[in-house]
Amino acid sequence: MSRRRCFSLTDVDLVEISVVTVPANPRARIAAVKSLTNKGELVDLLHDAGLAKAAAKQIANGGWPALSGDDTQQKAARLLAAIDAATARLRSE
Repeated sequence: MSRRRCFSLTDVDLVEISVVTVPANPRARIAAVKSLTNKGELVDLLHDAGLAKAAAKQIANGGWPALSGDDTQQKAARLLAAIDAATARLRSE
């Protein structure tokens, strides 16, 4: 008889993530989210992920204006509400 072994991952570097309504593992949960407060942090994040510093700066220059602004929290709250509503609809079907 084989024994099942369990492992706890305490530190994981994600290469890619996808937001889905139904996770492959039903016990999967998001425990924390890093927020970016300025363009420099976005450049560092992209550079740490493997992009050349110049490429990271170009992406941040184009992408940061879309991320920053006074209504960022409101946009995130609307997105979360839309995801919750879609999840509820899927569960009710």
